[in-house]
Amino acid sequence: MQKWEYYYLQNADVDKLDERMEPLGEDGWELVSVTAAPLPEQNDKTLYTAFMKRPAKD
Repeated sequence: MQKWEYYYLQNADVDKLDERMEPLGEDGWELVSVTAAPLPEQNDKTLYTAFMKRPAKD
């Protein structure tokens, strides 16, 4: 059975989030999903969370 490693990162700037994901993709991480949550206490900015996975190294 395949085992997985999981990782997530967060940023309120989607472009910076994308920049941080690039090297992870080159290292074998696969984007699973992205969520967006409003931050009303910060002038309604949005917090983006990217969830990633890759096959676990045994």
